[in-house]
Order: sequence, then C-alpha cells, then structure tokens
Amino acid sequence: MQKQGGLIIDPSTSRDASRLPIQTPAPHLCALRISASFLRCVDVVHTFSPTIKELCISCRALSCATEMRDALQLIVESCPGLNTVSIDILHGLPEQAAWVDWSPLLRCTNIQQFSITFPAPISMADLGSKLSSWPKIRALSLNPRPACRQFGPEVPGPDFLINVAQAAPTLLELHVMLDFHERMDPHDIAVLPTWAPSLRVLDLGYSHGLHDEHTFHDIRQCINILFPGCYYEVQDCSRWVQRLYAT
Repeated sequence: MQKQGGLIIDPSTSRDASRLPIQTPAPHLCALRISASFLRCVDVVHTFSPTIKELCISCRALSCATEMRDALQLIVESCPGLNTVSIDILHGLPEQAAWVDWSPLLRCTNIQQFSITFPAPISMADLGSKLSSWPKIRALSLNPRPACRQFGPEVPGPDFLINVAQAAPTLLELHVMLDFHERMDPHDIAVLPTWAPSLRVLDLGYSHGLHDEHTFHDIRQCINILFPGCYYEVQDCSRWVQRLYAT
C-alpha cells in the first residue's frame, strides 16, 4: 500500500514473499514500513529511494549475530537522511540479545526519533556517552518493557540517566529499563555539569532496584535534579517504578 509518500510492505499479505512489489521506482518516497528479515529489508530499501526519512522494520527474529549490524550498515549508506527509525524484533532468546546491534545508526546525525524492542533486555554499553552522535534526538525508546525481565550486566545502571542529561540536550522523551541496585547520591548529581535538558517524559518501564525508602527518595531527588519538570510515566510499569513515583 502506498499513500502520501509512504509505503508498507508485508510479506505475510503476499502469496509469494519472494515477489514483493519493489520493481516500481519511488523517487519521492519518504516513509517505509517493512515486515521482513533484515536482509530482505536491505533489498527493499536499495530498490526504493535515498530520500527515505522514516523507516519502520518489523522482524520476526534474527538469524545470526551479525545480521542486524550488517544490514543497518547498508541501509545507512542508502538512506543517510534518516530521521525516524523504529525496529521491532518479535522473537528472540536472552542469549541472542547480543545480536541486537543498532550502532551503525549512530552515523545518521539527523535522527530525531528512535525506538527498538526485543523480548529480552539488550545491551546499551556506552550508548549514553554516544548520544552526542544524535544532536537532534527528541524521542528515545530503548526496549523499556521486554517480556523477559532478567536483569544482567546488559541492563544499564543509573549512570545512564546522567549521560543522557549531559549528551542529549534536545531529548523530550526517554523510555528505558534501568537497574537501580546501585545507589544514586543527590549531592554528587547536584555538582555535575549538565546541559539542562528539556526532557518532558521519563518512562522507566520495567526498571528495578533497591526497595528501601531512603533509596527511593534519593533516586527521585536525583531525577528531579537531572530532569526538572519532567512527567513520570506510570502506566504498565513495574511495581518498583510505581512505588518510586509514589514516594
């Protein structure tokens, strides 16, 4: 279906998934929604236009450790002007979380909105410090509600919020799952140089942490220092997050 500069491609609606309607040039296509493997997505994107600004990918599962990274590298080369990217990986095991690698998208300096989902927590190593690669980022959703809530080293700690405050001054919305078992000290936060970010919505999803009242108070105070005036999302959040906001 093509409408108003956008196109939706879903092999599940085609009798032959190998014969998707990608032979017709679309020189002014600006939005593309694809439901297919990452390798198939590369073929579709190459067939269409470098003018694509919005790309939504729904992938059933990843086939190997390098599939996503390699595909995104090729997509970025074809669509350097991307400003909105959404990636949904529907199935996957916790041990496959390391296969989820969107680092090539950091080369797209026009990114304003990015979201990704995977059934298990995914690695975000050093992402907070890399957000400066997206100087226009306004909305960031990083798998805040995985079906598997297993907390391991791939789930970032509270320092992620500090990195966001310092590296993403244009960010308006942040959706992320964090591990707050490491304490936050409001006195340390208060003396940090920040960009006085404009964050308006903070959604901590299925985040978890220590349960004592002193910890809840300190975390809430730190968040208020880092993101003054932001709205706290509570719908479909963990009980820990709901208790945090209730303090």
